[in-house]
Amino acid sequence: MVPLNDNNPTQRTAYVTYGLIIVNILVFFKEISLNSEELSQFFQYYAIVPKQLTAGFSGVDFYHPIPEWMT
Repeated sequence: MVPLNDNNPTQRTAYVTYGLIIVNILVFFKEISLNSEELSQFFQYYAIVPKQLTAGFSGVDFYHPIPEWMT
């Protein structure tokens, strides 16, 4: 059974959690506003591809263009 409430109230506001939720919502709306070509480019710039990530651990260098605003 999933608990719906508890008797242990928190004393602090979860700003980081709220911030992450807002960022995820903004990224979602950005993704649905893109056409298929732009979405593919968006994923190429910002997504983590497991093959590239694990190859990076073994020293293999994949070409990954850095967006202009990050330089």
